[in-house]
Amino acid sequence: MNSNQESAIEVRGLIDQQIEVLEIMQVQAKRLKERFKKTEQKEWIPSTISAELSFQTTHLLNTVIRNASDVEVPPIGPSAGIDKGLEDEIADVVFNIMNLANLGSLNIRQAIEVAIQQNYQFIIDSQDAILKASNIVIQAGELWDAIFRKEGFKHMSRGEESNEVYIQMVFGGIIICTILLARDLNIDINKGFNEMIIDSNKSLDRMGIES
Repeated sequence: MNSNQESAIEVRGLIDQQIEVLEIMQVQAKRLKERFKKTEQKEWIPSTISAELSFQTTHLLNTVIRNASDVEVPPIGPSAGIDKGLEDEIADVVFNIMNLANLGSLNIRQAIEVAIQQNYQFIIDSQDAILKASNIVIQAGELWDAIFRKEGFKHMSRGEESNEVYIQMVFGGIIICTILLARDLNIDINKGFNEMIIDSNKSLDRMGIES
């Protein structure tokens, strides 16, 4: 067995361990989003959720770069949330992944399988943390574009069926890269996500938003 095969087996085992946890997170995210809806002026749709996901992945990449560099790297923008720490930034990305799964009727298990079949070697070859985070940003942008096509904002040059497969592939790729990035950074995705859920609910409690 060569090193690539060993890496593939290791990655697949790690992903399989995370799937049930991700499905629990999906339920938690749905409940929290239902509370947030009471504070929002407009309904979210898949393209707006994918835009938010793409935005949050840039925060994650910036934080990964700043943590990995010996040189002082300035924030990419004036957003107050730009440097909350890696655990919080990953939690924000995961929250939006789950929101998109819920709102866009995307099946996490199925999307991961499509990503493995279509794009697996590209994902496991991303050895560096910055490269993994960059891949997440790139795939999030591709996902946003594909959902725009599905919603009729852009021409369907891929065709409807191939565009649907592409959505699943990049969505699954984002999930896999996020799992691998968290592993490389020694971050417990579940812990960070649960802390984000608790903090968000406390904030909504202070606002008087009913659960």
